[in-house]
Amino acid sequence: MAGTDRMIDPGTGDYVDDGAGAWATTTTLATAVIHQVLDEIDRWAGDPLAGSDFHRFYRARNSEIEARRAAESIRRALKPLVDAGFARSVVVSVAREGASRWRLEGSLVDIEHGELDITPLLPFGG
Repeated sequence: MAGTDRMIDPGTGDYVDDGAGAWATTTTLATAVIHQVLDEIDRWAGDPLAGSDFHRFYRARNSEIEARRAAESIRRALKPLVDAGFARSVVVSVAREGASRWRLEGSLVDIEHGELDITPLLPFGG
């Protein structure tokens, strides 16, 4: 299962420059998590299960109900990583941030690399 992906900066969505004229790489599931959460489901012919329907909840993120629906959307999006044997123990939760804002928090166990805090990778996360 060893392999590499280009590293994505979760704040900008851009690939990370390695400073030597190439792209920084990672062997963790971080890039796969970002793609599964942010890419729209059924948009890539090579894998109709790639992506999520998270975009539907983007504008309604301040509602607790919509935040919980978004968290469920992310759990569904990460299920293929579990089913393929790359991850286990996916946890995505909603936490109050201020009086009326909500944020998503999460983690999973990357089978090869151990616990991965996915909060910084999630929209409206860390």
